[in-house]
Order: sequence, then structure tokens, then C-alpha cells
Amino acid sequence: MSNPEISGLPRVVHRRHLLAQFLLLPLLVVTCIAAILEPELASVIPAGVVLVGSLLLSWKRLAPLWQSPALIFAVVMTPTALFGFTFGNQLADLGGTGGANTTLSGGDQVATLWLFVAAQLLVLACAAATAGSPARANFPSVAVTPRIVAGALTLAASVLILSVAYRGIGWYLERPLRFSSELGNLESLLTISSIASCVLLGLVIASTESSFARFWAIVLVLSYSLMFFAMGSRNLALAPILVFLGMVLSGRHRLRVYQLLVVGALVAVLWPIPLVLRNQASHGLFPYVTALPSADLGSDLWLASINNVLSGFNIVGTTAFVRPQISASDMATSISLLGGSEAGWYEVASRLRLNHYTPYGAIGEIANQGIWVAVVSFCVLGVIFGFVQRVGRKLSDSAGGQVYYLVPLGLSILLVLQATQYNLRSEMRLLYYALGAAVIGLVVHATHSALARRSEGRSVRLKSVLGETLDERG
Repeated sequence: MSNPEISGLPRVVHRRHLLAQFLLLPLLVVTCIAAILEPELASVIPAGVVLVGSLLLSWKRLAPLWQSPALIFAVVMTPTALFGFTFGNQLADLGGTGGANTTLSGGDQVATLWLFVAAQLLVLACAAATAGSPARANFPSVAVTPRIVAGALTLAASVLILSVAYRGIGWYLERPLRFSSELGNLESLLTISSIASCVLLGLVIASTESSFARFWAIVLVLSYSLMFFAMGSRNLALAPILVFLGMVLSGRHRLRVYQLLVVGALVAVLWPIPLVLRNQASHGLFPYVTALPSADLGSDLWLASINNVLSGFNIVGTTAFVRPQISASDMATSISLLGGSEAGWYEVASRLRLNHYTPYGAIGEIANQGIWVAVVSFCVLGVIFGFVQRVGRKLSDSAGGQVYYLVPLGLSILLVLQATQYNLRSEMRLLYYALGAAVIGLVVHATHSALARRSEGRSVRLKSVLGETLDERG
């Protein structure tokens, strides 16, 4: 019996088998071989079995992947933990971490590995308990109407214009510093909105039947890529993934192996570029265009780029088990709902970094506070991820709801991607935004459902009264 075609968001069972065959099992095999060749890495074998097994066992309850922040968390944490444990120390001296020394001792390596295991188990278990009934085998494709296409294009263009206007065109063209020293809430929202806009544009490209709309979506994607390049941001390398994610979420795009390879190649080519750009004497579009042709893109840079990805494991371990315990007041500032200035974040931020360029990792900050704080925190994260997915399942019965769900889902995905290399403060901001967006979506959905039921009830009563009147008059 042949495998079913991979179209849109396909059958849950097939997707789980696909993930096992082409990602998780080969990942486990590679790490096991490495452990056999290096006996001191033997701890990776039981940890790998638990990580891969927990992901596959929770799949039926939480699938589809593209609707589940908890599954995405596990899909990201599993390779980060296994590859980070196996290769993190070997790559630690190759650069890509802003000069921070993140080499871990054998004991700290093992502790960090099992920290990842515990985080994944708790998040998956708590999300499964709160996500509600499993979704249908076939997640409905997004019915993208011309109005939704127009709205998505307008929103993406507006975010781009606001981003340029907020910082000023001169900031993008040339500036002395790569980023401003104080990141405001509006600047963070614009960055997050830019990422969400790329996903929306991918959805438009895959869904619309209008060549005109598709053309402008592609123009906007290229414009965002140029903006990310001028910023020297790693979002430049994420842009192909974000657009492809939007195409997949449309439910109308057939996944093919060569497409995944093309996206992977684009990411591999683009990923080292921000590492080159961040070391320039001046920053912006003009300096970067001038510097890029003469940049050394040799093997050392590629290895540094790999370490830039895998270093999250060692950053988390260093934050959790090497650095001194973070004070309660600094942790309170990190989780505060207040803005940076009001919470005193800019006085605290310098203490929560490995060096000037490398912040603590959020997962490490949580574990730095002790085992029970970590257990409670990961359980809370799992509950919130489950709640977000529960809202997504409720919103999936309408086209507008499905499109809106991209907001809390996208924020959750960004949180997951940054969890090992960004401060807890940055992660909490994303978590609050995602939770707020989910609550708004739930309230709107409940209100719309109540109004629909009331309207239906009035219609039934009207028909009943009309029928009785007609019967009386013969």
C-alpha cells in the first residue's frame, strides 16, 4: 500500500511516520554512533530515547505539528539537546557566540542534557493535558478569500512602512552601532510583526489565484529580506523558513523533498551573513553591501555558523550551572509585565549576560533558580502552550479564525526558537503577547458563537410563530 500524498497538513499518522523516518530516527542514530565512538558521551543514548520517544508518544494527542506550540518546542529541543551535547564543546572555540566561553565540563554537560529532557517532558505532558480533544486528522486548509489576501498585503506593507519610519531611513542606510542600546516595546513589536508578516506573505503566495496579489507578496518578501539585511539580523536567514511555513499553513501547498532542500540551502547560505556583518566598523545597507564582496566566507565561518546554532545548548548549561545564582529581584524584573524602563530592565540587563554580545539563555535562567522553580516554570509553559493550541482548535472552524491563529502561534514559535540564546525577559514578552492574543481570539470566538446561536434561536422561533399564524388562518 503506497503512502498517501503529502498535501497541505496531511494525516496525523503519516506525518508522525514521516518525522520519525526522516528526522528523529536518523538524529538518534547519529548521536548513538557518536556516543559509541566517544564513550564519555554515552549519556546521550538514554536521553535520546526519552526525547524522541516522548515526542512520538505525544504526537497523537497534540498533532498536527503546525498547530501545536508544544510539539514545535519538542521538535526544536530534541536536536538542540542531542547535537549540542555531542558536538557543543568541540565547536565552542570556533566562534559564533560573540567571544563568550561556553565550554562545559563533563558533569555540566550531562546536567544540561537532562535539563532539556525534563523541560520537554513537562511541556509536552502539561500541554497534552490542556490542549483539549485531538484535532481532526486533516486540518482544514485556510479558505483565503480576496478580502483576506488584501488585508494580509495591507498589513504586511504597513508593518514594513512603520518599521522604516520608526527607525528612520537613515538608520537603515548607515549607522555607527548595529542596534540601539535600549530596545523599546514598540521596536520589539515591530520586529515580531515583521516575522509574522513574512508568514502571512507565504500564505498569500500559496493561496491566492491572483497573479497581481502574488507579485506584490513576492515584492514585499524581498523588501523584508532587504530590511533584515540592512539590520544585520538573523531574521534574514529565517525569512525563507517563515515564508515556507506560511505556504504550508495555507493547506494548499504540497510538501516535496526538493522544496525542503531548497529552503535548507537558502538558510545555509544566508545564515553566516549576519555573523560577517556584525563585525563591521559601521553598519547599515551601504557599509554591508561594500563589505560583503570582500568577506571571508571560508570553512571557519561556516563552522562558526554551525556553532551559532548549536551554542544554545552550552549557553543554557553555562547560565544554569556555571554562573552564580541570579537574584530574586533580577528574576522579578525579567518576568515583569512593565516596560523596560519602568521595570528597571536596562540596569539589570548587563548582569544577565555571558559577555557584552551574548545574553543568558532563558531556559538556563529558569534552571539557575533551582529544580522546583524549573519544574513549575516548565509546567506553566506547557499549560500556556496547551491553552494556545486549544484556542487554535476552536478557531479552526473559520477562515478568519485560522488566519488569526497565526498570531499567537507565530509568537509561540519565535519564543521556542529563541529559548536557548535570548534572555528570559525577551521570552516572557513573547509569552505574554501570545497568551494575550489567544485570550482575545477566544473571547471573539465565544462572542461570535453566542451571537450565532441567538440568531439561530430567533430564526427558529420566527418560523414557529409564522407557521402557527398560517395554520390559524387556514
